[in-house]
Amino acid sequence: MSENGARRMPIRVRRVDLDGDYAGWWIDVRVNVPLSSFLDMQEADIRTALPALSQMITASNFVDDAGAPIDLSDPEGWKKCGIDLVRLVIERAAAAVRSPLAMTSAAPSSEPLSPTPEAASPEATR
Repeated sequence: MSENGARRMPIRVRRVDLDGDYAGWWIDVRVNVPLSSFLDMQEADIRTALPALSQMITASNFVDDAGAPIDLSDPEGWKKCGIDLVRLVIERAAAAVRSPLAMTSAAPSSEPLSPTPEAASPEATR
């Protein structure tokens, strides 16, 4: 047993629904991801971002061109996604982590995570 007993870092997750061409697609984002992963995800280089995204996204309903589920826990899975989708996920995942609600354990479900309140509906996040 460790010095602190069974205590572990809590894992907090927020569901983020995508919109536009990806309406109906969603990701579950770990909002208290380690800082190193968040910084890697914010890098301009997509190759650096993929392993970090694989740690941040805990679940999704993403599928490939044939309709098969994509395993986003593996950085190789991200290579099956269109670049527009990857960039959208990077933007929305970063917004979820930066959201003031990411700092609380009991976040209300009506807080929009999109850049503007008009772009999000209450169902767009939870």
